[in-house]
Amino acid sequence: MANEVELIIGAATDVGRERQVNEDSHGFVHSAAGDLLLVCDGMGGHAAGDLASRTARDAISAYVATYAASVAPRDLLERAILHAHEAVRNVAAQSQANAGMGTTCVLALMQGNQAWIANVGDSRCYLVRGGQLRQLSVDHTKARKLLDAGIITAEQFANHPEKGVLAQALGQRAVPQPFVSEPLSLALDDYFVLCSDGVYDSTERDMAELTSAKNPNYGAHDLVIEAVKRDGKDNATVVIGRYVNMNRVVAGAAAGPSAGGVAAPTKVPVPWKHPQLLGVLAGVLVLGVGVGWMLGGKADKVEPVKAAESKQETAPAEGKAESAPIVPAGAQQEPPVPKVEAVGGQAGSGEGGGRAANRNQAEVDKASDKDKKAAAAVDKGLPPKSAPAGGAEAPAEAKKDKAAVQQPPAAQPSSSPKPEPDKGKALEPAKPSAPAASPQSPPAEKAAPRNEVPPTPGSDKKEGPP
Repeated sequence: MANEVELIIGAATDVGRERQVNEDSHGFVHSAAGDLLLVCDGMGGHAAGDLASRTARDAISAYVATYAASVAPRDLLERAILHAHEAVRNVAAQSQANAGMGTTCVLALMQGNQAWIANVGDSRCYLVRGGQLRQLSVDHTKARKLLDAGIITAEQFANHPEKGVLAQALGQRAVPQPFVSEPLSLALDDYFVLCSDGVYDSTERDMAELTSAKNPNYGAHDLVIEAVKRDGKDNATVVIGRYVNMNRVVAGAAAGPSAGGVAAPTKVPVPWKHPQLLGVLAGVLVLGVGVGWMLGGKADKVEPVKAAESKQETAPAEGKAESAPIVPAGAQQEPPVPKVEAVGGQAGSGEGGGRAANRNQAEVDKASDKDKKAAAAVDKGLPPKSAPAGGAEAPAEAKKDKAAVQQPPAAQPSSSPKPEPDKGKALEPAKPSAPAASPQSPPAEKAAPRNEVPPTPGSDKKEGPP
């Protein structure tokens, strides 16, 4: 095994649900002697317990950082604890309000592939190796003394009323006798868990499960949260050190708790350590929102214009013929139904109704040619075929046919007789058509008789054959 190891450290603390002041303190420091982890628990019910724990923590950290290079690890831990004891007593002597204050402490010093454990009071250090939990520190309580003397059993010790009564602590009149372990060989993925009694009282049976295979920061937080949830009567503080490599020593953090109760770890891998990636993701998100906003605004403006254009296409212009309806692509368009206008009567195609206004152009041209021939015959002095004598008026059926044609007749001499109705050679001027009657309107009144064409002077003169 290599002489150097990589240590990842995590920590967490909480005041609990019943205390108003957090009297726990924790810290870790890197020195020439190795990495030091420590937890101090101020004596509850005594004056200035929080001040006593902070004073002890700072004194131990300063002593180890100062004398690490010149003192052996085991002696270094013992002297540091005794130095902290004197520091607490000196602070208590400065004010009557601080008289009697005291604190516990537990320390773990990792140097190379070895570790040393030391403590005074009932704060503990555990080793979690391979999922198994093992206590490395020794409790300094009255119940523990009875257990060591064989006066009580282990079952009795678990619920003994003096289990939490300290037999020795820092800052008291009696000089403490710290427990310092022999060097312990380290193994890969060893977890060292240092905690106050507010944690292990309720979580000791699940401590291995709550800390194994986890980042020390996560494990420390899980332990504290579980301790407060299960009990919460006391302050809860945890510091965890995990060995993940055997190749180098990582610089530790300075002593003292960080803001928010979680100390800054020596080296803690966090999920997000790439602020550049976060910036890129934020930029992409902002760009997507901007594009969506622009597209949404454009759609809101385009849709009304399309509606207006559609309305303009479908609405007929004033004074103009209606345009053909718009047929969707792929749909079969039905042929348009021709409109029928009534001339001189109701609209319809039966007898009594006028001829359709949209007569075929070929028929109109044919009638026009016949008119021209009739006019030419008159100019030559020849009477039209089958013309009645004396210019008799054409029958009423021929008049109805003539009225359907709106084209004006060709000029005729005053003496021209009326053509036969079946030939249709002569056309009279059409009478203005009556407006079409709607089906709901009352029947049209009987049309007044058409006036006769006044005779042209000299029309009664008889003409002989040429």
